[in-house]
Amino acid sequence: MLVHEVEKTYKLKVPFFQGTLEEAKRHAQQDSRYLVLYLHSPRHENTEAYLREVLATDEIIALLHESSVLFGVSVADVEGTLLAEELGAHAFPFVAALVGNTVVLRLQGYHSRETFRREWRLCTDDWDGQLAEGVVLAAEREARERARIAEAEADSAMEAADRVILEELLRQDEEERRAAAEREAAARRAAEERAAAERLKAEDKARQAAEEARQRILEEERQRQRESAKQAAKSQLHDEPSTDVATSETVQISVRCPSGKHYDRRFLRSDLVDQLTFFVLTLDEVADATDASTVRFVTGFPPAPLVWREGETRFGDVKSLCPRAVVLLRRS
Repeated sequence: MLVHEVEKTYKLKVPFFQGTLEEAKRHAQQDSRYLVLYLHSPRHENTEAYLREVLATDEIIALLHESSVLFGVSVADVEGTLLAEELGAHAFPFVAALVGNTVVLRLQGYHSRETFRREWRLCTDDWDGQLAEGVVLAAEREARERARIAEAEADSAMEAADRVILEELLRQDEEERRAAAEREAAARRAAEERAAAERLKAEDKARQAAEEARQRILEEERQRQRESAKQAAKSQLHDEPSTDVATSETVQISVRCPSGKHYDRRFLRSDLVDQLTFFVLTLDEVADATDASTVRFVTGFPPAPLVWREGETRFGDVKSLCPRAVVLLRRS
Protein backbone atom coordinates (compact mmCIF):
# COMPACT_ATOMS: atom_id res chain seq x y z
CA MET A 1 0.00 0.00 0.00
CA LEU A 2 1.07 3.57 -0.69
CA VAL A 3 0.92 4.51 2.99
CA HIS A 4 3.73 2.03 3.73
CA GLU A 5 5.75 3.04 0.65
CA VAL A 6 5.65 6.73 1.65
CA GLU A 7 6.60 5.96 5.24
CA LYS A 8 9.46 3.68 4.19
CA THR A 9 10.86 5.92 1.41
CA TYR A 10 10.33 9.40 2.86
CA LYS A 11 9.86 8.68 6.59
CA LEU A 12 6.50 10.49 6.39
CA LYS A 13 3.11 9.44 7.70
CA VAL A 14 0.16 10.32 5.48
CA PRO A 15 -3.22 8.89 6.60
CA PHE A 16 -4.20 7.29 3.30
CA PHE A 17 -7.32 5.10 3.35
CA GLN A 18 -6.19 1.49 3.81
CA GLY A 19 -8.36 -0.48 1.45
CA THR A 20 -9.34 -0.63 -2.21
CA LEU A 21 -10.52 2.31 -4.27
CA GLU A 22 -14.06 0.89 -4.37
CA GLU A 23 -14.05 0.58 -0.59
CA ALA A 24 -12.85 4.17 -0.27
CA LYS A 25 -15.65 5.33 -2.61
CA ARG A 26 -18.29 3.48 -0.60
CA HIS A 27 -16.91 4.86 2.66
CA ALA A 28 -17.02 8.42 1.30
CA GLN A 29 -20.56 8.03 -0.05
CA GLN A 30 -21.92 6.43 3.11
CA ASP A 31 -20.45 9.20 5.31
CA SER A 32 -21.24 12.00 2.78
CA ARG A 33 -17.56 12.95 2.45
CA TYR A 34 -15.34 14.04 -0.40
CA LEU A 35 -13.11 11.38 -1.96
CA VAL A 36 -9.63 12.91 -2.37
CA LEU A 37 -7.33 11.03 -4.79
CA TYR A 38 -3.54 11.50 -4.73
CA LEU A 39 -1.62 10.05 -7.70
CA HIS A 40 1.92 9.35 -6.55
CA SER A 41 4.74 9.56 -9.12
CA PRO A 42 7.77 8.07 -7.32
CA ARG A 43 10.27 9.25 -9.96
CA HIS A 44 9.02 12.81 -10.34
CA GLU A 45 11.43 15.48 -9.13
CA ASN A 46 8.77 17.35 -7.11
CA THR A 47 7.20 14.36 -5.39
CA GLU A 48 9.25 14.38 -2.19
CA ALA A 49 9.04 18.15 -1.79
CA TYR A 50 5.28 18.07 -2.30
CA LEU A 51 4.82 15.37 0.30
CA ARG A 52 7.01 17.11 2.87
CA GLU A 53 5.80 20.67 2.28
CA VAL A 54 2.12 20.08 1.49
CA LEU A 55 0.35 16.73 1.73
CA ALA A 56 2.09 15.35 4.84
CA THR A 57 1.86 18.57 6.87
CA ASP A 58 -0.31 18.63 9.96
CA GLU A 59 -2.30 21.54 8.54
CA ILE A 60 -3.35 19.77 5.33
CA ILE A 61 -3.93 16.44 7.09
CA ALA A 62 -6.25 18.18 9.57
CA LEU A 63 -7.99 20.08 6.76
CA LEU A 64 -8.76 16.91 4.80
CA HIS A 65 -9.68 14.92 7.90
CA GLU A 66 -12.66 17.22 8.52
CA SER A 67 -14.71 16.11 5.52
CA SER A 68 -12.87 13.72 3.21
CA VAL A 69 -11.50 10.23 2.63
CA LEU A 70 -7.90 10.39 1.32
CA PHE A 71 -6.93 7.60 -1.10
CA GLY A 72 -3.46 7.35 -2.63
CA VAL A 73 -2.09 5.16 -5.40
CA SER A 74 1.20 5.05 -7.30
CA VAL A 75 1.17 5.56 -11.06
CA ALA A 76 3.89 2.90 -11.15
CA ASP A 77 1.07 0.42 -10.48
CA VAL A 78 -1.50 -0.63 -13.07
CA GLU A 79 -4.35 0.75 -10.97
CA GLY A 80 -2.62 4.13 -10.69
CA THR A 81 -1.89 4.26 -14.43
CA LEU A 82 -5.52 3.54 -15.31
CA LEU A 83 -6.76 6.07 -12.76
CA ALA A 84 -4.41 8.74 -14.16
CA GLU A 85 -5.82 8.16 -17.65
CA GLU A 86 -9.38 8.28 -16.36
CA LEU A 87 -8.79 11.57 -14.50
CA GLY A 88 -6.77 13.13 -17.33
CA ALA A 89 -3.68 13.60 -15.17
CA HIS A 90 -0.85 15.11 -17.27
CA ALA A 91 1.30 16.71 -14.55
CA PHE A 92 2.47 15.58 -11.14
CA PRO A 93 2.00 15.79 -8.22
CA PHE A 94 -1.72 15.28 -8.96
CA VAL A 95 -4.65 15.63 -6.54
CA ALA A 96 -8.35 15.38 -7.37
CA ALA A 97 -11.50 15.57 -5.26
CA LEU A 98 -14.75 13.79 -6.14
CA VAL A 99 -18.35 14.07 -5.00
CA GLY A 100 -19.87 10.76 -6.03
CA ASN A 101 -18.49 10.23 -9.55
CA THR A 102 -18.09 13.95 -10.25
CA VAL A 103 -14.59 15.48 -10.21
CA VAL A 104 -14.97 18.80 -8.37
CA LEU A 105 -11.28 19.72 -7.93
CA ARG A 106 -8.03 19.07 -9.85
CA LEU A 107 -4.59 20.22 -8.73
CA GLN A 108 -1.79 19.30 -11.17
CA GLY A 109 1.90 19.98 -10.78
CA TYR A 110 3.66 21.31 -7.71
CA HIS A 111 1.62 23.84 -5.72
CA SER A 112 2.12 25.37 -2.30
CA ARG A 113 0.28 24.60 0.88
CA GLU A 114 -1.44 27.98 0.65
CA THR A 115 -2.67 27.19 -2.87
CA PHE A 116 -3.98 23.82 -1.75
CA ARG A 117 -5.78 25.38 1.20
CA ARG A 118 -7.31 28.14 -0.94
CA GLU A 119 -8.49 25.80 -3.71
CA TRP A 120 -9.86 23.33 -1.18
CA ARG A 121 -11.89 26.02 0.59
CA LEU A 122 -13.27 27.29 -2.74
CA CYS A 123 -14.25 23.73 -3.66
CA THR A 124 -15.95 22.97 -0.34
CA ASP A 125 -17.79 26.30 -0.40
CA ASP A 126 -19.31 25.24 -3.74
CA TRP A 127 -20.02 21.59 -2.94
CA ASP A 128 -20.70 21.26 0.80
CA GLY A 129 -24.35 22.04 0.13
CA GLN A 130 -24.67 19.15 -2.31
CA LEU A 131 -23.07 16.76 0.18
CA ALA A 132 -25.60 17.83 2.81
CA GLU A 133 -28.40 17.47 0.25
CA GLY A 134 -27.20 13.91 -0.43
CA VAL A 135 -27.70 13.04 3.23
CA VAL A 136 -31.25 14.44 3.14
CA LEU A 137 -32.09 12.63 -0.12
CA ALA A 138 -30.81 9.33 1.27
CA ALA A 139 -33.01 9.74 4.35
CA GLU A 140 -36.01 10.60 2.15
CA ARG A 141 -35.42 7.54 -0.03
CA GLU A 142 -35.27 5.34 3.04
CA ALA A 143 -38.50 6.87 4.39
CA ARG A 144 -40.27 6.35 1.05
CA GLU A 145 -39.13 2.73 0.93
CA ARG A 146 -40.40 2.13 4.46
CA ALA A 147 -43.74 3.71 3.52
CA ARG A 148 -43.95 1.56 0.37
CA ILE A 149 -43.29 -1.62 2.34
CA ALA A 150 -45.84 -0.64 5.00
CA GLU A 151 -48.46 0.09 2.33
CA ALA A 152 -47.78 -3.23 0.59
CA GLU A 153 -48.08 -5.08 3.89
CA ALA A 154 -51.35 -3.28 4.67
CA ASP A 155 -52.75 -4.14 1.22
CA SER A 156 -51.75 -7.77 1.66
CA ALA A 157 -53.39 -7.92 5.09
CA MET A 158 -56.58 -6.37 3.72
CA GLU A 159 -56.71 -8.87 0.85
CA ALA A 160 -56.26 -11.73 3.29
CA ALA A 161 -59.07 -10.37 5.49
CA ASP A 162 -61.36 -10.05 2.45
CA ARG A 163 -60.65 -13.65 1.49
CA VAL A 164 -61.54 -14.83 4.98
CA ILE A 165 -64.83 -12.91 4.91
CA LEU A 166 -65.74 -14.28 1.47
CA GLU A 167 -64.93 -17.83 2.48
CA GLU A 168 -67.05 -17.43 5.60
CA LEU A 169 -70.00 -16.10 3.57
CA LEU A 170 -69.74 -19.01 1.14
CA ARG A 171 -69.54 -21.43 4.03
CA GLN A 172 -72.60 -19.91 5.69
CA ASP A 173 -74.57 -20.04 2.43
CA GLU A 174 -73.68 -23.68 1.97
CA GLU A 175 -74.68 -24.42 5.55
CA GLU A 176 -78.06 -22.75 5.05
CA ARG A 177 -78.80 -24.76 1.89
CA ARG A 178 -77.83 -27.99 3.57
CA ALA A 179 -79.96 -27.17 6.62
CA ALA A 180 -82.98 -26.50 4.40
CA ALA A 181 -82.56 -29.85 2.66
CA GLU A 182 -82.22 -31.61 5.98
CA ARG A 183 -85.36 -29.96 7.35
CA GLU A 184 -87.37 -31.21 4.36
CA ALA A 185 -86.52 -34.82 5.22
CA ALA A 186 -86.42 -34.35 9.00
CA ALA A 187 -89.49 -36.46 9.74
CA ARG A 188 -88.15 -39.43 7.79
CA ARG A 189 -84.56 -39.28 8.92
CA ALA A 190 -84.86 -37.84 12.44
CA ALA A 191 -83.76 -40.90 14.33
CA GLU A 192 -80.98 -41.74 11.89
CA GLU A 193 -79.67 -38.21 11.88
CA ARG A 194 -79.68 -37.97 15.67
CA ALA A 195 -77.66 -41.18 15.86
CA ALA A 196 -75.30 -39.95 13.17
CA ALA A 197 -74.95 -36.62 14.95
CA GLU A 198 -74.09 -38.33 18.20
CA ARG A 199 -71.59 -40.53 16.42
CA LEU A 200 -70.00 -37.56 14.70
CA LYS A 201 -69.91 -35.68 17.99
CA ALA A 202 -68.17 -38.56 19.68
CA GLU A 203 -65.70 -38.90 16.81
CA ASP A 204 -65.03 -35.17 16.81
CA LYS A 205 -64.51 -35.22 20.55
CA ALA A 206 -62.11 -38.11 20.16
CA ARG A 207 -60.23 -36.32 17.38
CA GLN A 208 -60.13 -33.14 19.43
CA ALA A 209 -58.80 -35.02 22.43
CA ALA A 210 -56.18 -36.70 20.24
CA GLU A 211 -55.19 -33.37 18.72
CA GLU A 212 -54.96 -31.71 22.13
CA ALA A 213 -52.77 -34.55 23.33
CA ARG A 214 -50.57 -34.22 20.25
CA GLN A 215 -50.30 -30.46 20.74
CA ARG A 216 -49.36 -30.95 24.39
CA ILE A 217 -46.61 -33.34 23.38
CA LEU A 218 -45.36 -30.90 20.73
CA GLU A 219 -45.46 -28.00 23.18
CA GLU A 220 -43.60 -30.03 25.79
CA GLU A 221 -40.96 -30.88 23.19
CA ARG A 222 -40.67 -27.22 22.12
CA GLN A 223 -40.41 -26.18 25.74
CA ARG A 224 -37.71 -28.79 26.29
CA GLN A 225 -35.81 -27.53 23.24
CA ARG A 226 -36.14 -23.91 24.39
CA GLU A 227 -34.98 -24.76 27.90
CA SER A 228 -32.12 -26.84 26.48
CA ALA A 229 -31.06 -23.96 24.22
CA LYS A 230 -31.22 -21.54 27.13
CA GLN A 231 -29.16 -23.79 29.39
CA ALA A 232 -26.66 -24.43 26.60
CA ALA A 233 -26.32 -20.69 26.05
CA LYS A 234 -25.85 -20.08 29.78
CA SER A 235 -23.15 -22.73 29.96
CA GLN A 236 -21.24 -21.11 27.06
CA LEU A 237 -21.76 -17.48 28.14
CA HIS A 238 -18.71 -16.02 29.85
CA ASP A 239 -19.03 -14.04 33.06
CA GLU A 240 -19.46 -10.32 32.55
CA PRO A 241 -16.11 -8.50 32.99
CA SER A 242 -15.66 -6.89 36.37
CA THR A 243 -15.54 -3.13 36.72
CA ASP A 244 -11.80 -3.45 37.38
CA VAL A 245 -11.18 -4.38 33.75
CA ALA A 246 -10.01 -1.40 31.66
CA THR A 247 -12.61 0.03 29.27
CA SER A 248 -10.06 -0.33 26.47
CA GLU A 249 -10.38 -4.08 26.90
CA THR A 250 -14.21 -4.21 26.92
CA VAL A 251 -17.22 -3.29 24.80
CA GLN A 252 -20.60 -2.09 26.09
CA ILE A 253 -23.51 -3.56 24.11
CA SER A 254 -27.14 -2.43 24.47
CA VAL A 255 -29.51 -5.01 22.96
CA ARG A 256 -32.84 -3.46 21.87
CA CYS A 257 -35.68 -5.97 21.60
CA PRO A 258 -38.76 -5.68 19.32
CA SER A 259 -40.87 -5.06 22.44
CA GLY A 260 -38.89 -1.89 23.19
CA LYS A 261 -37.02 -3.33 26.16
CA HIS A 262 -33.26 -3.12 26.19
CA TYR A 263 -30.59 -5.13 27.95
CA ASP A 264 -27.06 -3.88 28.59
CA ARG A 265 -24.07 -6.21 28.78
CA ARG A 266 -20.30 -5.77 28.83
CA PHE A 267 -17.96 -8.18 27.02
CA LEU A 268 -14.21 -8.47 26.67
CA ARG A 269 -12.94 -7.33 23.30
CA SER A 270 -11.11 -10.65 23.11
CA ASP A 271 -14.43 -12.53 23.44
CA LEU A 272 -15.95 -14.11 20.32
CA VAL A 273 -18.95 -12.21 18.94
CA ASP A 274 -20.76 -15.56 19.42
CA GLN A 275 -21.05 -14.49 23.07
CA LEU A 276 -23.67 -11.90 22.03
CA THR A 277 -25.90 -14.70 20.71
CA PHE A 278 -25.42 -16.75 23.88
CA PHE A 279 -26.39 -13.71 25.98
CA VAL A 280 -29.58 -13.08 23.97
CA LEU A 281 -30.63 -16.75 24.16
CA THR A 282 -30.59 -16.49 27.97
CA LEU A 283 -33.13 -13.63 27.99
CA ASP A 284 -36.77 -14.28 28.91
CA GLU A 285 -37.62 -11.85 26.08
CA VAL A 286 -36.71 -14.57 23.55
CA ALA A 287 -37.84 -17.59 25.56
CA ASP A 288 -39.22 -19.20 22.40
CA ALA A 289 -35.83 -19.19 20.63
CA THR A 290 -34.40 -22.67 20.15
CA ASP A 291 -30.96 -21.92 18.68
CA ALA A 292 -28.74 -19.20 17.19
CA SER A 293 -30.45 -19.44 13.80
CA THR A 294 -33.68 -18.03 15.27
CA VAL A 295 -32.13 -14.63 16.09
CA ARG A 296 -30.22 -12.04 14.12
CA PHE A 297 -28.82 -8.57 14.81
CA VAL A 298 -28.83 -5.15 13.15
CA THR A 299 -26.48 -2.29 14.05
CA GLY A 300 -24.93 0.90 12.73
CA PHE A 301 -26.31 3.83 10.69
CA PRO A 302 -27.67 3.26 8.25
CA PRO A 303 -28.78 0.03 9.90
CA ALA A 304 -27.12 -3.09 8.48
CA PRO A 305 -27.05 -6.76 9.47
CA LEU A 306 -24.29 -7.66 11.94
CA VAL A 307 -22.25 -10.35 10.19
CA TRP A 308 -19.32 -12.28 11.64
CA ARG A 309 -17.52 -15.61 11.38
CA GLU A 310 -18.73 -17.93 14.11
CA GLY A 311 -15.91 -19.23 16.23
CA GLU A 312 -13.44 -16.72 14.69
CA THR A 313 -14.55 -13.09 14.91
CA ARG A 314 -13.98 -11.27 18.21
CA PHE A 315 -15.62 -8.08 19.45
CA GLY A 316 -12.38 -6.19 18.96
CA ASP A 317 -12.41 -7.13 15.26
CA VAL A 318 -15.75 -5.37 14.65
CA LYS A 319 -15.21 -1.59 14.70
CA SER A 320 -18.96 -0.86 14.79
CA LEU A 321 -19.17 -2.59 18.22
CA CYS A 322 -16.28 -0.72 19.87
CA PRO A 323 -16.23 0.80 22.40
CA ARG A 324 -20.02 0.67 22.69
CA ALA A 325 -22.92 -0.03 20.39
CA VAL A 326 -26.70 -0.35 20.21
CA VAL A 327 -27.70 -3.68 18.61
CA LEU A 328 -31.26 -4.26 17.40
CA LEU A 329 -32.56 -7.79 17.95
CA ARG A 330 -34.56 -9.30 15.13
CA ARG A 331 -36.23 -12.70 14.96
CA SER A 332 -35.56 -15.04 12.04
